[in-house]
Amino acid sequence: MTVYKKRIYYPESQIITGLTTDGGEFMTLDNIEYIGAYHKYSDGAIYTGGSYTSNSKPLVKYRLNEPEVSLLYDKIAQREFPKKALLVPKQPTLTEDDYKVGIMSRYIAVKVNDYVGNSMIEISEKDYNKFRIKKSSTAYMYNLIEIKWKLTGPLNDVYDGDFRLKNGVYDTNKRIIESASQKPGFSCLKKAIVDYLQYTIYDVNTPSNIKNKF
Repeated sequence: MTVYKKRIYYPESQIITGLTTDGGEFMTLDNIEYIGAYHKYSDGAIYTGGSYTSNSKPLVKYRLNEPEVSLLYDKIAQREFPKKALLVPKQPTLTEDDYKVGIMSRYIAVKVNDYVGNSMIEISEKDYNKFRIKKSSTAYMYNLIEIKWKLTGPLNDVYDGDFRLKNGVYDTNKRIIESASQKPGFSCLKKAIVDYLQYTIYDVNTPSNIKNKF
């Protein structure tokens, strides 16, 4: 564990303030994962708080404690897993009936401890139901979530003063992702899913005959 102790003085050009972490990056010296604001210095020192105060504490790179790693390995090793238990990426295929309903389900898989979203894939409903009951080693590697996705309606919310008359496609899907990102294991969704019009009637890839009907 490398601990960089800050110097007494740094010029402002050597301090980066106002940074935040959603977890999985740093921990305190007593091995507690840190989530929140932090700042760092040019020599590698990293401290809690958006800028330095008397309450700021040094941070180090996050790592699992050996007992936690061993416990996770033991849980997996003690189970009998089916062979070739693989999660296969699968983009949803929509029909006109989906657009008539106006809402679809998206099935998302994100690797455990992925706070950026690099591992995120969409999977089929069949695989979602299969792996979410944790009967394979693959299931222990991923967090799974089903999200509802608005397909049709006005592009943006329609208001009468402060009262929302209609939910817009873009704004609704943005709210859905923001809400899903609050759930444990899915904070990366707000970084990984930023196209709130994907699959909708406003998506450039949606067939024109579908767009014209809705």
